[in-house]
Amino acid sequence: MNPLYPIFVKAAEVPILLVGAGFVGTEKIDFLLKSSPRAKVTVVAPFIREEFRETIAAYPEAQLRIEERPSVRAT
Repeated sequence: MNPLYPIFVKAAEVPILLVGAGFVGTEKIDFLLKSSPRAKVTVVAPFIREEFRETIAAYPEAQLRIEERPSVRAT
């Protein structure tokens, strides 16, 4: 059984939160912006990889908010 649940979202109409901007985050933002270049995405990460920055630079129409800050543990 696959534990993932596939959904279809109009990313330009629904705000999306992406946590992390490392290798996996770069893959996710690239796939997301390829399919929806006008997506509204907030990225929260303790560091932003240069490859991530290069990827998002290719999508000037995207509405991106980048918060580079330490992770906070839930209590």
